[in-house]
Amino acid sequence: MFSIRCCLAFILLTFRIVFTQSYHEIRAVWIATNHRLDWPPSTFNIDLQKKALVEILDSIESKNLNTIFFQVRSNGTVLFKSSFEPFSFYIDENGNMPYDPLKFAIEEAHRRNLEIHAWINVVQVFAGKDLKTFNNPLHITKRKPNWIIEYGTIDSRSYWLNPALPEVREYLSDLIKELVENYNVDGVHLDYIRYPGRNLNDDSLYNIYGGGLLKDDWRRKNITDLIELINKKVKSIKPNIKLGATPVGINRNHKDMYGWEGFYEVYQDVKDWLRKGLLDYIAPQVYWSFNDRFQFDILAKDWVDNSFGRKVIIGIGAYKPEVRKEIDKMINYVRAIGADGVAFFRYSSIKDYNLKSLFDSNSNKRQRKKENFNENIESKNIVENNHESEKIEIDEPSFALMNLMAPQLIKKLNYYEIIIYSEKEDEVILKGVNEKNEEIIKIVKVREGKNIINISSNLEKYSEIFLLFISSNKMMKLKL
Repeated sequence: MFSIRCCLAFILLTFRIVFTQSYHEIRAVWIATNHRLDWPPSTFNIDLQKKALVEILDSIESKNLNTIFFQVRSNGTVLFKSSFEPFSFYIDENGNMPYDPLKFAIEEAHRRNLEIHAWINVVQVFAGKDLKTFNNPLHITKRKPNWIIEYGTIDSRSYWLNPALPEVREYLSDLIKELVENYNVDGVHLDYIRYPGRNLNDDSLYNIYGGGLLKDDWRRKNITDLIELINKKVKSIKPNIKLGATPVGINRNHKDMYGWEGFYEVYQDVKDWLRKGLLDYIAPQVYWSFNDRFQFDILAKDWVDNSFGRKVIIGIGAYKPEVRKEIDKMINYVRAIGADGVAFFRYSSIKDYNLKSLFDSNSNKRQRKKENFNENIESKNIVENNHESEKIEIDEPSFALMNLMAPQLIKKLNYYEIIIYSEKEDEVILKGVNEKNEEIIKIVKVREGKNIINISSNLEKYSEIFLLFISSNKMMKLKL
């Protein structure tokens, strides 16, 4: 650990943060197997299939990612030994199992010190045009047609298990329990853990099982009960296994942002899941940019602020061009608001993206959620080139910053006034730190030059206040 001395009085003060080794930033990526999106390749040659997965894992390791969500159940088929569901036709054209893909993936992932979570499409059991899979007499839609919800139009119909049925919840939780019993996965990752939508004909089941609840509340309870049952069964076998879910990116609408809400549209009461401790983490699908109608920063912070002590991994929609060009900024923002990491959807979207400089070995100590601030280190600056190039650490502040003045704090009668000087339009996170914890005081947008920010909070409870400039990737210390 080293320190950088402040050389000139007017130089913009930034600082290096030293983190305790107990914090672990999650740097994850989804590997999609449904429709062969990421893997396996369009071949039934076993050696080529294995070679392709090894190359994917080598690439992930080279990017300094540390976690993979490997899809093992989709469209009602699996990529592991199961007494519940048929094996995928993607590996063998006859649905035989010439080798165990999940076992192979686990061995190769652990060889590279990667965590591997079994990614499961839970409630949805079919969508698309793969008739070979759908017409298989062993498919759940054929074996248990009375369990199935058909949803959508003829052109875009999907099939879902009905979570209102206790036998469906037992079936799904037993399927996952068997997987956990037989495989050394580090976690279970629940996707499509929801209803397909609102337009359902479930009055008869509601009359039987409603229990006096409003129908919307009853539907939400059915999903929550399913997660609770999965939690109970997998934790009884492996208490330390990580159970997570990837909910819809918007839990509830925000002011001036109206979209497809997980809570109202598909009955995901994520706050209740977290409040009850049913999940160890969530990876919400925040697949928008900073300038989108659904703003990345507002949604990401909302998830972090309502985590109830559980881990929050922000899902990044790297498949969208407008998101891809902001990945660097998103990673910095996610770290600044105290999230537990990021997850990229999906591997093919980041295959050629240079993430190594963002996740270098020093980053693990330098840019993670703050747990311990070193008071002796006063300044540091990080200059970043375009997203393809590596970050360059500079011991001395850049001359371009020398004309900026340090921020000022002025105490008024009933509030505080903070004067901030910015070299460009930016977004600034004000963080207060004391001996016990740290917290976000306010997030503000600033223009180039001088900005005056009014704060009504009691700032005297903090020993230090830091200003984090998101776009500029800089930090400043506010004198108290």
